[in-house]
Amino acid sequence: MLHEGGTRKLAAIMFTDMVGYSALTQRNEALALALLHEQQQLVRPIFAQYSGREVKSTGDGFLVEFASALQAVRCALEIQKEMVQRNSSAAPERRMQLRIGLHLGDVETRDGDVFGDGVNIAARVEPLADAGGICITGPVFDQVRNKIDEPLERLRQAAEKALELDPSLAEPHTWLGSVHWWYDRDYAAARRELETAIAMQPDLASAHEVYGWYLVATGQVDEGLAESRRAVELDPLSPETNAFLGVNLYLARRYDEAVKQLRAAINTDPDYVYAHLFLGRVYARMGRFSEATAELRTAVRLAPVPEQESALGRAYADAGDRDKASVVLNRLREQMRDTFVSAAFLATMHIGLGEMDKAFAALEEAATQHSYYVPWWKLDPELDPLRSDPRFTALLKKVGFQL
Repeated sequence: MLHEGGTRKLAAIMFTDMVGYSALTQRNEALALALLHEQQQLVRPIFAQYSGREVKSTGDGFLVEFASALQAVRCALEIQKEMVQRNSSAAPERRMQLRIGLHLGDVETRDGDVFGDGVNIAARVEPLADAGGICITGPVFDQVRNKIDEPLERLRQAAEKALELDPSLAEPHTWLGSVHWWYDRDYAAARRELETAIAMQPDLASAHEVYGWYLVATGQVDEGLAESRRAVELDPLSPETNAFLGVNLYLARRYDEAVKQLRAAINTDPDYVYAHLFLGRVYARMGRFSEATAELRTAVRLAPVPEQESALGRAYADAGDRDKASVVLNRLREQMRDTFVSAAFLATMHIGLGEMDKAFAALEEAATQHSYYVPWWKLDPELDPLRSDPRFTALLKKVGFQL
């Protein structure tokens, strides 16, 4: 319903957020306020450069409106590029990172503010971004595909530029490791970069987090869990580090431990979507389907995007409720007419419904899309029904796994 004095339009909405600001405020309020002021001075001219309208400050971040998704994405990329350059010359304790979330949708403007589902969804996807990263929804992707460089290629460029400016930085090696792993599928190069990051800065939690994930996903479970636990020790208040230790325990099929760890992540941040998403997946693998669907419905409520919806549909299918699973699958197919839906999300649905040929076709497509789910395939419990099929072994080899 349109309120009196309001106007409705299509707009790209951006939310930004300083990573770790609340924890920093508790440790050193003066430093936190100084960095907040510096962050505001850095990003506000970039908003204007890309015709963004600053709607309001959200404390340690901003709500910004753009006329087009392309402007919003270019603005977000420029902000992260400038932040990398700024951090390259900053003392370690003065480095800061932003998360950015973007959505394109209908909004209502009223008295200078913006309201509606378009705003709510952008707010929900912002916490899904990695530290220093950008999370975009399907409608944004659909508008900018083929109009901007591949995000991981831009991450590679940003990391290489940061190292040119300051070879002593450790964090860009973490980024390069992620690119080599997720995009290039060069596992040896990924390991070298991640180990370099840790050697250069042993207390860098993000490096231990990514390296732990890499090790577990490639089958080195004990070593990977040790790295993930080290990340939590270094950043115990981070919902991300806590959740991804839980993800690794899930991949290792240590489900009771995973439940405990993901619950700890939710206690840290009750709205952290990935903790609910993977807690639901863990419960589904344990056969605790009512708890699984409850957690996954929470994940969908917090971020109604295909990743969460497909996980809920898979839980319905595994529980034997083909009708509800089919409704989800059909909804995802309908979304594909207007937006991007990763084939990996369709694959898990087909597995749950026993449609194995369709599942393999979707996984092949996911591989060509460089889906971020590919690195998990060697251990992901959701793929267990495929493991005895020779096509699955061939697929793992195709994406670079050593068997």
